[in-house]
Amino acid sequence: LVHLVIVPMWQESYEVVAPTIQSILDADYDSKHLILVIAHEQRGGPVPEATAKRLVKEFGSQFSYATTIKHTDLPNEVVGKGGNVTWAARQMLPYFEKKNINLKRVLVTTLDADNKPHRDYFSHLSYSYILTNDRKHHSYQPLAVYTNNIWDVPAAMRVLAVGNSFFTITQSVRPHLLRNFSSHAQSLDALIETDFWSTRTIVEDGHQFWRSYFAFKGNHQVIPIYAPTYQDAVLSDTYKQTLKAQFVQVRRWAYGASDIAYIGNLGFRTR
Repeated sequence: LVHLVIVPMWQESYEVVAPTIQSILDADYDSKHLILVIAHEQRGGPVPEATAKRLVKEFGSQFSYATTIKHTDLPNEVVGKGGNVTWAARQMLPYFEKKNINLKRVLVTTLDADNKPHRDYFSHLSYSYILTNDRKHHSYQPLAVYTNNIWDVPAAMRVLAVGNSFFTITQSVRPHLLRNFSSHAQSLDALIETDFWSTRTIVEDGHQFWRSYFAFKGNHQVIPIYAPTYQDAVLSDTYKQTLKAQFVQVRRWAYGASDIAYIGNLGFRTR
C-alpha cells in the first residue's frame, strides 16, 4: 500500500504545521510508503508558500516522496478546503502513472494543518483496508480528538472541545450513522470516480460521504478507525477573539445543512 497524505494550508505558521509533519513520521509505519503533499493557497500570500517549501526541505527526504502544490482559485469554486485538496490530488496523478503505481494501492488521507495522527493510524488504516471487501466503496474515519492544546484554551472552549471529542467517539461505535468528518481516508480509485472532493461546498468532509453514496448508487459505507487524529481546540490571542473564532468554527460546520438540499435533489426528485 501507498499512503498519500495531503496537508492543506491557509496561513498557518511553521510552528503549527511542523508538529503535524513530525507526527506522520513518528507513526509506527514505514515512512518510505508515505507520500506527503503540502497544499497551500496562492491567495494566502508568499509566507505560507515559503513555509510549505521549508517543511518539504526539512522533512521531505524521510518520505517516499514529498512536494508542495499551489492551489489557485478556479472558476465555480468556493473558498474552502475542498478546492485545495482536490487540486492537489489531481496534480499527483501523473506521478503515480510515471511510477506505474496501481491506484487501488493508494490510500489518500487529508489532514488539516494542526492534525496529528496517532502513531498507529496508518497501520490501523492499512489493516482495515486490507480486510475490507469491496474496498472501493468504503471510506475510513479516524477519531477527531481536540486535545492538542486543551489546557491552554479558556474553560468554555475546553467544554466544547471535550464534548466534540466524545461525540466523535460515540459516532464511531454506530457505523450505520457514521459520516466523514474532518480528517478521513479514501482510496484514490474511488476518489477519481467521485471526481475527488466537492469544490462548491464549504463543508467538504461530510459532503464527501453523500457524493460517494450517490456516485456508487448507494453502495458506500464509512468504516471507523479506532485511532485518533489529535486536533487543536479553538484558541486566539484574547478571550473575545477566541469566542469569535469558536462561533466561526461552529458556523462553518453548520453549513453542512446544505447536504439536505443535495440529498433531496439527488435522492427524491423524479427523473
